[in-house]
Amino acid sequence: GKSIPGAEPSGLIKESEIIIDDLDAKKHEMYFENGQLKLTVGLKNGLKHGNLKEFYKDGRLKIRGKYKEDLKSGEWSYYNNQGELIEVKEFKEGEEIIR
Repeated sequence: GKSIPGAEPSGLIKESEIIIDDLDAKKHEMYFENGQLKLTVGLKNGLKHGNLKEFYKDGRLKIRGKYKEDLKSGEWSYYNNQGELIEVKEFKEGEEIIR
């Protein structure tokens, strides 16, 4: 099979790696080379804390989720590059809840 860049072997959408260098910042943003916002996430004490949104290069939403003290929390929604919701996962303290 042919692998899709940025996708897991299963075809699932993968989040970008986030490296926090400013421990006092309240949010962290990453941008594409074209200046388009790639990712925004809330921060608290240098940890990912609050809402995360990641986008495709054309500005469409890719991932929406929430962190609580650096751990994934609550509902995470994953969208394909057509803007269609393709997967929803539920997390508690960073662990996926399988229903």
